[in-house]
Parts: sequence; C-alpha cells; structure tokens
Amino acid sequence: MRKQYLNLIILTFCLGLIFLLKADSQICQTRIFKVIGYEGDASRLYLEGIYNDIAGLYLRLDEEGTNWEESSNYPVTSNWRMTGAAADFNGDGYVDLIQGGRGCDNNTDPNDTNLAIFVSQGKDPDNPLRFKFDGPYYINYLSTLTTYQIIALGAGDYDGDGDADIAALSWSGRLWFFKNLYAENKLKPGDIPEFDPIPTLWDDLINDGYGEFGSSANRWRWESNICSVDIDKDNDLDLVIGVPSRWASTRYGQVVILFNNGYGVFSRLNQIINPYPNNSSYIYGVCGVAAADFDGDGDADFYCGSANSREIYFYRNDGGIFNQINSKTIRIPAKRGSCTFLREGNVDKKWGPDLVLATDGWTANPPGGYVFWFQNDGKNNLTIRPIPESGVPVSPSRDLDSGAIGDFDGDGDLDFFVADGNDSRNVYFFMNETYPIYLPEGNVYSKNLLPCEFLDSEEPVVAATIIVKQDKPSGTNIVYYLANSNDANGNPKWEGPVTPGVEFEFESPGDFIRWKAVFTTTNNRVTPKLYRLDIILKHIVKREFSRTFHTFTSVDIDPDRSGAEDVLYSASFEFPRWRGHLRAWDVSDLKIARKRASQLGEIKELGAKLAEDAGVNLQIKPWLSRTVYTAYDRDSDGRINDRLDFTPSNADILDDFLLLGQGSPEVRPLIRFVLGDRSEGRLWKLGDINHSSPQVLEPPGGNENILGASYKAFKEANKNRQKVVFVGANDGMFHCFDATTLEELWAFIPHNLLYKLKRMRIKDPDCGYYLNHEFFVDGTPSIEDVYYEGDWHTVLVCGQGAGWGKNQKCYYFALDVTSPLDPKPLWEFTHDYMGETWSIPKIARIKSPDKWVVFFGSGYDNDNDPKEAIGHYFYVVDVATGELLRSFKIGRDGETSPYGIQNTLPGSPETVDINNDSYADYVYFGDLLGRIWKIDLSNNISNWTPIKLYEDPYSYPIFTRPAVYFNPIDNTVRLYFGTGGNDLAPNNAIYSFVALLDKGSEGVVEWYLGSEELAKKLRLDPGTMKGTLAPGEKIWADPVIVDRTVYIATLEGSIESLNPCKSTAGRGKIYARYILGSQMGGSTLLSDQGSAIEFMETMQKVRSAVTVGSVKKIGGQGSQPPMSFREVFIQSFTQPTEGGGPEPPSEVLAQPVQSNVLVIKSWRDVYKIFKVIK
Repeated sequence: MRKQYLNLIILTFCLGLIFLLKADSQICQTRIFKVIGYEGDASRLYLEGIYNDIAGLYLRLDEEGTNWEESSNYPVTSNWRMTGAAADFNGDGYVDLIQGGRGCDNNTDPNDTNLAIFVSQGKDPDNPLRFKFDGPYYINYLSTLTTYQIIALGAGDYDGDGDADIAALSWSGRLWFFKNLYAENKLKPGDIPEFDPIPTLWDDLINDGYGEFGSSANRWRWESNICSVDIDKDNDLDLVIGVPSRWASTRYGQVVILFNNGYGVFSRLNQIINPYPNNSSYIYGVCGVAAADFDGDGDADFYCGSANSREIYFYRNDGGIFNQINSKTIRIPAKRGSCTFLREGNVDKKWGPDLVLATDGWTANPPGGYVFWFQNDGKNNLTIRPIPESGVPVSPSRDLDSGAIGDFDGDGDLDFFVADGNDSRNVYFFMNETYPIYLPEGNVYSKNLLPCEFLDSEEPVVAATIIVKQDKPSGTNIVYYLANSNDANGNPKWEGPVTPGVEFEFESPGDFIRWKAVFTTTNNRVTPKLYRLDIILKHIVKREFSRTFHTFTSVDIDPDRSGAEDVLYSASFEFPRWRGHLRAWDVSDLKIARKRASQLGEIKELGAKLAEDAGVNLQIKPWLSRTVYTAYDRDSDGRINDRLDFTPSNADILDDFLLLGQGSPEVRPLIRFVLGDRSEGRLWKLGDINHSSPQVLEPPGGNENILGASYKAFKEANKNRQKVVFVGANDGMFHCFDATTLEELWAFIPHNLLYKLKRMRIKDPDCGYYLNHEFFVDGTPSIEDVYYEGDWHTVLVCGQGAGWGKNQKCYYFALDVTSPLDPKPLWEFTHDYMGETWSIPKIARIKSPDKWVVFFGSGYDNDNDPKEAIGHYFYVVDVATGELLRSFKIGRDGETSPYGIQNTLPGSPETVDINNDSYADYVYFGDLLGRIWKIDLSNNISNWTPIKLYEDPYSYPIFTRPAVYFNPIDNTVRLYFGTGGNDLAPNNAIYSFVALLDKGSEGVVEWYLGSEELAKKLRLDPGTMKGTLAPGEKIWADPVIVDRTVYIATLEGSIESLNPCKSTAGRGKIYARYILGSQMGGSTLLSDQGSAIEFMETMQKVRSAVTVGSVKKIGGQGSQPPMSFREVFIQSFTQPTEGGGPEPPSEVLAQPVQSNVLVIKSWRDVYKIFKVIK
C-alpha cells in the first residue's frame, strides 16, 4: 500500500520527473519529483515584512509602517469598555474586536452583556482613514455566570480547530473559555460570529473570596489583558495573563502563564511571578502585559505594567523560567500617567516586536491619557516614540483603559485602538499606514508542501533543488532556506543558505518540505521580487544499518531438536524510519569446509536460520499489556531507586517528571505514545538500536574457589535462572527480551529520560503529532556478579550514549538483575563535567576500600559551550549506591588535536587481576588525543593517580577499549589498541594498531601495525612493525583476544553520520595476530594454501568488536582427523548491494585452531576463558 501511495504522490506532483538514482557518495537508492512553492498565490505562505502583489503576481518587500492616522467618535452602544482583544472571528481576513464591559452601562439596555463583539468591515468606504465595524453582537452567557466586569480578555485559536476563541477573566478572578462555533456551525466568511454561550471554567486566578459583585475598596480590581503566544514553542497558543489585583500574589502570582495542550486544555507554569509588591500602594497588580520574543533569542518573553507604577518590567524567558532583567525596565516619562494598556506587535514591520502603551493618571504619575509606541531594534533595545509625534495627550479626559491591537483593515500591518473605560464614547483608533519606502528586510516562509500522509511513507526527503524566477536590482538580494524536518518544538529546522539550481543535501531525511526566503535591500527605494519558486525533491529508499556487535549464547530455540542451539543475536535499525530490530539466528550448523584455511562467509549463506525478531514480536504485542518500569525517589533519600510502573494509571506521579506543565492533560497521551499506542500515532514500538550492543544474562559464571563459599551458594541458587537479552533503544527504554522467544519481558525508562520523553511526540503546525527521533538509551550495558549488603547480586550498569536526560546532563544507570524478571533500580549518576556516556562500564572489585566499583569515562562534549570543556573526566563509582568515590581530570581543559577533535573519554576501560585474587590491580583507558592511561589500584583509593603509558605522536584518537592480556610466564601485562576512531580524523592518514607492554611507569611498544614513520617518531626498532594499514583505515572496534590471537576490525571513511547513507563508502577488514611466541605480531589468517595472509575483507565496514563463538570440530575423512575451527562473528554496517536482504549481513570467520592452543568442549568454556583472558 505504501508503494502505491508513493506512486500516487509522484503522479500528483512530479510533472514527469520520475527517476531512480544511486548517488556516488551513498549506497541508498533515491527517487525525485517536483512541487510548486509559489506562483502568485500566498495562501500557503507566512509573510513578515513581505507584500504579495496580486496584480503583478510577485512577492516584494513591504513598505515601512507607523504613519499613524488617528480617528475617534465611533458609535458605541455597548457597556463601558474596560478591556479588549482582537482576532478574526468570522474568517473574512479582517481582525474583529471583543470588548469586555462593566455591569452598570450607559446605554440603559437590560438585554446586553459584558462581552460585545464588533465585526470589522475594513476601511470605511466613506472615509478611508477610518475603520468600519458592525455590531455590537453580545455573547449571552448569563445563564452560566454573571459578573460585574470582565477585567481581562484574550483571543486566539486555543482549541486548534481553525477559528479564534475568547479567554475572559471575570471580576472575581475566574478564567473562562468561550468557544468559537464558526467551524462547528459551518459559517461562511463574513457571517456574524457565533460563540458557545456556556463557557468552560479554566481556573480561578485570584481565589480571594471576593465575589463577582464585590465592592470592597481594598480588593477592587483594575483591568488588564491576556496575551496569546506560543511560550513552549509547540505551535499552539499559550496564555500570559496579567492579573490586576494585589491578592493574586497569594494565589498563582500577578502574571500567570498557562500552557496549552493544543486542544484548549491548559496547565500552569509552576513559577510565582509578582512584579509589584502586595500592599495597599500597589493594589491593582498587573494592568497590562505584552508577550513576544523581544530579544530575538527564539523564546517568548514579556513586559508588564501596573496602574500603580511608572515602571514597566521585562521578564526574559530563560529555558522556560522567567527572570526579571532590571536593565530593561521601562520608566514612563514624568507626568505622563501609569500603564493601563500594553500590547505587543511589529508595528513598524522592521526588526522585531514593538510595544504600544496607553496611560491613566488616576493612581500614579498623573496626568494620563498619553499614547506611546516603543520601537524595537530586534535586540530588545527600545526607543520611546509618542503618538502623535507632538506628544500631546490623546484623551482630553486623561483616562485610557481599554484597547486592542490588530490588522483591522486587512492591509498587512497592525492598527490599534484605546478607549476611556469610564466613558466608552471616548475611543481612539490609530490606523497604521505605510511610508513610500521599502523595509530593509523581510521574510517569507511556506507551510508544508507535502501531504501529511507522507509521514507514513517509507521514502522521506534527503535533498532538494530550488528553481526560481526572480528580479534582484542592484543593492538587493534574496537568500533561500529549506526545511525537511522540525526541531524538538515542532518548528521548521531551517538549513542553508540554498543556492538556486544547485542540489542541497539535508542534514538528515525528513517528512516535510518548507521553503523560506529572506529579502533585503540597501536602498529603500528598490526591492527584489520573486515571481515563481519550484522545488525538485529527492527521496531516499529505506535501508537497514548496524553499528553494534553481536552477542552469543546457547539456548533451546528449536523444539524439533534435543538440547540447546548456538544462537547469535544481531541488532540493527531501519533508516530513515528509525525502527529497531533484534534478531536471533540459529548458527548451530554452519557449513564450514574442512580445510586448513581461514574461511569468511555470510551466515545465511552458510546455513544460519532466522529464529525470531524482537521488533516484529513487540509490534504485535498490545501496548497496554507491556510491562514498562521507571524509577523515582519515592522515599526522598536522594537515590533514584524506587520502581514505578510507567502506565497511564500513574499519570499523577509521572506528571512531576514529564515537563508538560502541572496537571497537563497531555500526560496520558504521551504515556500511551511512548508505550506504542497506534491510535496516538506510533506505527512501530521498538526504537532504533543504534549503538547499544545486546548482552545476554547468563547464569553466574565466576570462580567460587576465588570468590568464596557465599558465591558458590549464589551460583547454585541461580544456575537455572532464565536467560534474557538486554539492549537499549532510542525509544526511551532499556529492554529485556526472553532469550528463546525474543518476547519483551519488561522495559525500563531511566528516571533522567522521563524529562525528555516529550521530545518523542512533536506537533507539526500543519500535520499534527508525529514520532520525532531522539537519542535515549544508546549505550551498551555491562553485567557482573558483585557483593554488597551481605549478599551477592547480579548488577547491570549502562550508559546512554548521546541520550542526554534531565537538565540536559548525561547519565549512567544501574539495575539489580539478579532475578531477571524482577529488576530493581539502584541509582543514576551524572556529574557537572560528564560528557556523553559512551563507555561500556567496567565493574570490578578493589582492595582499599574493599568494595565493588564501576569504572567509566565521559565524552563527547555536547554542551555547545566553547568556554566550558566537559567529557575529559574518568570516574570510579560505588556499584551498590552510585556514590562517586573518585574522579580524575585527564589532560588539560579544552585540549584539542590538530584535526579539531576535543579531548574526551568516550572509549571503554579495562581492568586486570594479575594474581587471580578477585581484586583488580590496574585499570586502563584511552583518550581522543591518542594517549593510553593507567591507574594502579593496589593502594588506597585516595592515593590513586593516572599515569600516561603511551602517546600517539600524531595525536590520532583512541576510541577502542584496550584489550588486556596478562602472561604469568613473564609476569607482564600486554595492552592492544588502535587509533583513528573518530569521523574528524583525516581520511588519508595511516593509523596504527599497537601492542604495548606495561613496564610499570611507562609503556613499551612490543609490535605494531602502521607506518614506518611511526617507528621513527617513537624511536622504535624497525622490526617492531609487523604490517601496515592502508591510508584512512581507522580502528573503531574494540580488539578481542581469544586463543592467543587478537582480532582487529578496521574501516575506511566515516561511520557516525546521522544519515548513515553518508557513511557507506569505504571497505572493512579483519586482522588476526599472534600475541605470543616466535610469530608474535604475525597474522594467524591462512589462505587455502595454508600460508599467512595479512587480512580478510568483510562484506561492508565494521563499526564494533567481533564476537567469539564456539569451537566446532569438522569431521575427518578416512584416516584424516577432524579439524577444529573457532567461530568469530562479525557484524557488517549494511548490505553492500541491493537485494541482499533487509538486515545488515552477519559474517562468520571460521579460524583454524591448534589443539595445543585451546581445547574447547562447549561454548560455556569459551565464555569462561574469554572472561579471564580478554
């Protein structure tokens, strides 16, 4: 069906342009078609400082505004105006008025109410310098509520149905929602507006017991307004409410901010904002509020004023918290009154939102009746300008209270009116006319040009070419941008500049297409013009990728066979839909030839059978039947170790962590979305498994002779515990699957990620909610049996890769998985200088103090603050409590290689126990400046000091975990590691693989693969070079030691592009080298003739370590004895050619094993030995 749908899209939009392409730089297949962006119709465009010339069919810069034309003496038959708001209530393109009145009116009409609508007809045909309004049309709400006065009004599309509603604050302080029925009643543009007369009560913002008709002077209200603005940047209108009463200070504050869920249900920002003191001198609280992005930083801020004060205060939005900035306080000129009307809008159409102010002189700084506008330079530097320019008062009564701002005549600029609240016949309109000069800059951007059904297609947009017809006179310019995706708030993610006629490749695939153009001129008498814009789109065909390594075990997955099978688990993800897969392969009977040669083949071609796919299994599992946990600090003991079911039934608890606003109705929909409710838009439950390599929980396998009698009992008690597979995914969860069936047993959402889950569910302004890709649990877990609190436990510790969490910090988390069906959260750890958590943690026992700890690094630096370097610390944490025992700063702050690689520690550490007493003696790790570090663990932890064992002379990065081998014969620790593991590392450099002897305080290179120049730089004997690597051949994968052989995987080119199609170019190779004996450093790979070969080329590049399988004996023929082969599994990045199957190929290297090296009877022996010698 999706292919049929895509073909329909192509036939609709392509105008004959249908091609299948394969770009030189990527293997992913693409196709193209064309859409029209503009050809004279601006109905799908947003214009800011741009005018659409209907006669000439072109876009141009608009003309400069604020050429004010004042008019007054408008006929009024409504109650006294005390507050107002403006919006287009009947869809005719003109902004209408809603006015809030006082109960005792001056027109003696007993049938009217305090809400009156005036419908704009634009300019008065008899006088083009005046507006024409029809009305009033009253909203008859009297059956629901009666009130002495409406003290604040706002207007906007609050419920997301396409028409403008009304928010009204009554005299007692109750906030009401009046629904516009334009859409529901199928009214036509220009019809008389119809509103539901029964409003919805949103909240009580004062709650001081003062009724709707109270008259106490101490609790008297003034009037104010309600701003409709997108505070949380989720493409719906939130509310910023000025509450005109000192008593609001004891409730929610004098400025109340409510977040909209997109459907007219609001939750409150839990911040008390009281600009003015709560005393009798400031009885009227906030009497005017204006909200917009005044400082140009992308967040909506607000100004507020009071009838009791000359000061208008500025509150800056700092990540959702509003801070008063004293340097931006506005002081109304002396003897010009106080603030009773304050609104925002780009009235001059230049740089940013300006302010309009009207004053009253009743309570402060008399006399009043003046009008000003404040011109913004785009950076919140405001210049006061009186209206009229002479500075004379507008109102002879020196009393201005009510007003509203809007485009009443539909000419593209903002007009406004102000009125005397005590005599509503005194009303003054200001028509915003233009000067005959062009603005210096303007912006136009489009709505989404693709059908919303494209979100369900398999072929999102990866590149585009814009074709334009334009006119750019000297001194003018038009710069173009494109967006195929949104940011985390649902706003277009603009990329560019884009050169017309040149294909532009997006950062990552996306499901939308929008264009933007910035018009500029240096001569205000000329303007550029755009006549037509077309976009040729390139779409990508999905592929599957893997950046992880396999895991291997023995489990009974074939009921038709007796005993357990050898099972290989491979993780991958579909791109660009980011769907995860975890497959189980039966590799018990691979067809390996009996010949003394290294054999490399794809497992399916050698007889592997696909047993299960966890992604498929989870997809058919009902979302409500899943078991998903999270953790929180229920006991307030400072530890995140109390388990909580992540279900809609716990929405009230989860509400505290999901950052949706207090009491938000979006909590339950988000929970359902995360759990995979298809009705909420989740089409696939298992998120992409990008860097989290699966791990099998085996029965306890430690040596009871070393660990003691208590461990022997623990081992016996758990010898038959259920085998499970753990893996993280970028769906917010760490998953546990049954090793036999790959059915999900449970999943766990780390507490720190609860605060980020809302970024999964993004609302596009044109297409509604959809799944947005983010990184969550993208690290590989480590599992170990440890002893604490008088008992043995199996503990799992895992990082989150690039998946930052609470407060945008990076975390590791720990679970007690002794009972795999009953996981227990232990702790979550972060640190001020911790970067992204890529390390595979190393759990080990130390001597002083005697406890089990976990070692891990920190990197990359993702805080985007060049002044603060993070990610270059190494940590030691108590595995039982998460307490930080030691941290070590590695290198200097801000160290950077010549290739722009900042020094961080994303690689994994390794320990060694040289005397086999269960205590780790040393820990080793590398950094991205090419250094290997060692910490001696034999002393008290307070005396530990990192020392540098090795430094690459070229500062090439070391990402790999050092493979460590202790040889008791010569009592020497050997380390094996490679360089080049970073996409910023040059693609033409010759990197190295190094075998290093730990000589105590220094390291000595025993042998290496690399360039001759390396030996010269390090002053080594030329004989230490045992082979070379090709230019650009990088080592990302951790080396693995088994059978006295170290296995090394290399790749060419990049591997970490967010768009993996950009990383497919280049080859992958496997090396295998002796680590001991006379052939040390030589290749153990054999040709068909039995001679050594340097390497074997894999089907595609390999990002992660090889996985050690079992030793298989291939039966002899006649008198010939059977031959033994070690199975070493290799996960390729993606299929090298089209049509090779969806999953990235898994290969097996069957390596001949000599009986005098290692005799293996079962995979369990492999596992035990591998744990000791790796």
